[in-house]
Amino acid sequence: MRVLVRYSCLSLAAGGLLLAVAGCAQTERQSPASPSTIPALSLDQPATIPTTPPPAAIPPKLLVTPAPATHVFIEPIPPAPAIEPSPEPATAPAPVLIAKARPASGPAALPETRPAEPPPPLPPLPAPPASAPAAPATPQAAIDAGLHRMLDGQSAFSPDLVAQLSTSDQQFVQWTLVGIEAFHSHLATDPATGIAALVNLADDLRPAAPLRIPTMTLCTRVDGFGVYNTVTEQQLPALGASGIVLYCEVQGFSSRQQELNWETRLAQQISLIDAQGQTIWRDQPNTVVDLCRRQRRDFYIARIIRLPENLPEGKYILQVAIEDQLTGRKTQSDLPLQMPAK
Repeated sequence: MRVLVRYSCLSLAAGGLLLAVAGCAQTERQSPASPSTIPALSLDQPATIPTTPPPAAIPPKLLVTPAPATHVFIEPIPPAPAIEPSPEPATAPAPVLIAKARPASGPAALPETRPAEPPPPLPPLPAPPASAPAAPATPQAAIDAGLHRMLDGQSAFSPDLVAQLSTSDQQFVQWTLVGIEAFHSHLATDPATGIAALVNLADDLRPAAPLRIPTMTLCTRVDGFGVYNTVTEQQLPALGASGIVLYCEVQGFSSRQQELNWETRLAQQISLIDAQGQTIWRDQPNTVVDLCRRQRRDFYIARIIRLPENLPEGKYILQVAIEDQLTGRKTQSDLPLQMPAK
């Protein structure tokens, strides 16, 4: 910068000097002749004295040509080497300052201070271990819980499911869950085995099923389970005294395995009740013992009975009571009769 200033001053001084020299030269060219060139005065010529000096000529305008610009190159100073900052100890993050732009007019807005982002929340504490659920209180609830276990890939039956049930209900729940699980596991690969598992389940559950008499009728002849000839109302007076067959089908009976055979024991009691509800006749108790190489699934009792003679015309009820002597369960069924007039 100083070099440029000095150069400009020198240029101005040189220009002024040139103007002064040019002005002097022009004055010398237009000024009166020097004393050596003035003509000598003669005595013969009258002397004339100019009254006014001649006007001075106006010097012409001078054109000053500026000196050509001179380029001066200044070598830049190399930057100082960067100094690596020394690591500082870790401290808490400082608040982040967010500066907003100042509007065109008005006071400058102060920067808004926003606190640093909060640290992420801590993971929740693990929940305390849940207490074991209470054992089901009914066979239905136990079976439902076992089916849920099977669908979850666990064994359907667990002793914990039947801890609050009676002995008979425990056996009923166990047989049910084991049979259903066997059917479910073989259904996709071996349906026949799955169906056989259900059939075996029905055999196992028969002792838990209610004892009942689904079919009961008076017959003239019985050839087997479900094969019989019934008695009409007109035949009843003639056959009642001589002998008539009472056919009863039994469901829900139990069988017990005895070495080579399955044993079934049922006790039967037959009564005749009139329209007033009075028992007018009762047959001798009858005990039926059946032995079979295979466990029976169907059972019937065919017994010949003889009704009282000379029964008056009217409505009667033939009542049959059966007891399963292996389990102690009992059932009863009524057969309405209409005795015609003789």
